[in-house]
Amino acid sequence: MVNFHQLRTWQADGLEIRDVVRRLLTSDMSSDDIVKAWGLAFDLSGDLPQGPEQFLDEVSEVLSSAVAEVPPGARSDAGLTRVDVEEYVDHAEWELALEVLGDFEGITWQTPRYWDLLAGAAVQMDLDPSWFYWRARESIHGLLRAELRLDEGATAVPAQGMRPVWDLSGGERKVAAMWVESKPVLEPGDRATVRLRPLMPGAWVHLVRGDRIALLQDGEPVGTAKIVEKVPPRP
Repeated sequence: MVNFHQLRTWQADGLEIRDVVRRLLTSDMSSDDIVKAWGLAFDLSGDLPQGPEQFLDEVSEVLSSAVAEVPPGARSDAGLTRVDVEEYVDHAEWELALEVLGDFEGITWQTPRYWDLLAGAAVQMDLDPSWFYWRARESIHGLLRAELRLDEGATAVPAQGMRPVWDLSGGERKVAAMWVESKPVLEPGDRATVRLRPLMPGAWVHLVRGDRIALLQDGEPVGTAKIVEKVPPRP
C-alpha cells in the first residue's frame, strides 16, 4: 500500500498532481484510503493541493457509463457479469473493473463509444489503452479470429504491433495486423488464437470459418491459421 512517505517523495520529485493520482489509482488502496493518505502527506507542510476526489469521481463516472452499456446477460471470459463490475466500481476497484469490462466478448452490443470510454479510463489511470483501441476498430470493421500454429523454423511473434503478410489462397498475399490472445509472445512451434485486422478488408470477404491461410515471414510461409470466427462489419 502507498503510504504518506511515498506521496511526499512524489511531491518532492515534482510530479504533477494528476500523475500522483494515476499512481494511486493503480495501487491496491480504496478511494477512502487514498483521500486519507493524501491529506496526511500534504497537510503536514501546510501546502495541501486540490484533493483527488474530483479525479476519482470522474474515473468512476466513466467506468459507470461503460457498465451501463453491458447487457444483463453478457459475461466476461471469466464468467463475470455486469453486476460484478458494478460492485468493483462501487468499491473503487478501478483497475479490476476496467480489466473485466475489456474481457466481455461479443461484438453486436459493443459500440465504438463503449471502447472509447474504456480507452479514456485507461489513459487517465496511466494504463495501456491499446487493447481497447483495437476492439473499437473491430466494433466498426468486424471481427476475424483464427487459430495459428507457428512453424518450428519461424521467428517468434510478439502479441501486438505486427502487420504481417498472409497468403490467403492461390498466391494472393495481403497485409493484416495481428493480435495474439493470451500470450505475450508466440514462440516457434506454439499455437494461439489470433485476431486479424486486414489492411484491405475487401480482399478477405471470401474467407469463411474453416478456411486456412498462411503467415509469411520474408516471403515464405512459416505458419498456418484456421479461421474460427468471422463477424461482418457493423451495418
